[in-house]
Amino acid sequence: MNRLLLSDKEIMKTLELTPEFKLFHVKPLKEQLIVLQAVRDSIVTESSDIKTKRSKGYFNTRQLLSARQKRLAELSFLKQYCRNFSELLIQQAIDTQEFILAANNNEKETISNYRYKARFIFNNSIDLFRVKGYSLLQKYGWYSNNNQAGLVKDHRVSIKFGYNNNISPDIIGHLSNCELLPFSINAKKSSSCSITIEQLLLEIQEF
Repeated sequence: MNRLLLSDKEIMKTLELTPEFKLFHVKPLKEQLIVLQAVRDSIVTESSDIKTKRSKGYFNTRQLLSARQKRLAELSFLKQYCRNFSELLIQQAIDTQEFILAANNNEKETISNYRYKARFIFNNSIDLFRVKGYSLLQKYGWYSNNNQAGLVKDHRVSIKFGYNNNISPDIIGHLSNCELLPFSINAKKSSSCSITIEQLLLEIQEF
């Protein structure tokens, strides 16, 4: 499923038509997406109104024009932020679906359970701001087949390390352990760790 090719309405329809999603937190996910969709619609409407008035010369003073241009920049940032967060929410739903499929394979069930429990959960939009690499996300967006320069979520202390060393998945899945990296860098990192477990525990205390 390519999230970047789906509109918000198509995402909602996908959720509603996928039975597995009904088992895992669908209602709050849908509610958050509906709110984001409403916010984005209002942003698009206001942006369009400002651009139309600007083209017709309604802002006849330099000060007023400057204020409207600043507002357009703010709206552009907010629109991209809504898109980033809605994609994050749909990814959480996709992770759940992948967990269900993997759990049907007995050989993968144990590590799949751990991986699912160690996933990053973003409960609100503020969480996204607090993750390392967020500023890069605003510039490059999420990775996809159509956006090779995009970012992915990385476990700084890897899931493999946590699983092999019997570390609680709650620790490995803490947002302090999350960093947004370009896909190419994440692929090279593979299952290695970029920080120690001791460093992570300290950052969790300070989060």
